[in-house]
Amino acid sequence: MKDEFLDKLRPIKSDLMNHCLALCSGEPALQAADVVQETMLKAYSEFDKLNNRDAFKGWVLRIATRTFISMRRKATVRRTLSLAKFVEVIPDRSLAQQTDVVNAKDVLDRAFQVLSSKEKVALVMYHVSGYSIPEISDFQRDRSVSATKSRLSRSRKKLKAEIRRLDEWVVSSDSLTTASER
Repeated sequence: MKDEFLDKLRPIKSDLMNHCLALCSGEPALQAADVVQETMLKAYSEFDKLNNRDAFKGWVLRIATRTFISMRRKATVRRTLSLAKFVEVIPDRSLAQQTDVVNAKDVLDRAFQVLSSKEKVALVMYHVSGYSIPEISDFQRDRSVSATKSRLSRSRKKLKAEIRRLDEWVVSSDSLTTASER
């Protein structure tokens, strides 16, 4: 059983890590590696119950998603940033001017914090892990595919609005700095 599990896990390990990295984006209390390890432990302990071995990848990614949600709920430390720390993290230029991928990722991580777990999972499953909308709908136990489409649309709008808000905040900070230097 151990060898069969490892044989199934090897080809999907990078997909699993990418899935968990995307889920944990903006979650300071959660590390993707922790979610991956917990997922592999759960998957290994339940592997003998998996009837359709061809569905291994989807099964493991579902375990990872549920593990992420569970770990997020259990986290006692909530994401609260003081203004001083927020100013320290966000660069002194607008998002449109940023060329450094790390800075853009920081802004995206901060923007992701406005999404609920269900919204974040839907976006990650669709845009990162390549699930179809009907698959996401089934996984999230939505009443209809249109409910999932609406959630994805609302989530994108929330993310876009938060990125714009962060961008405007940085631009207004630049203006204040420039005005005070005069």
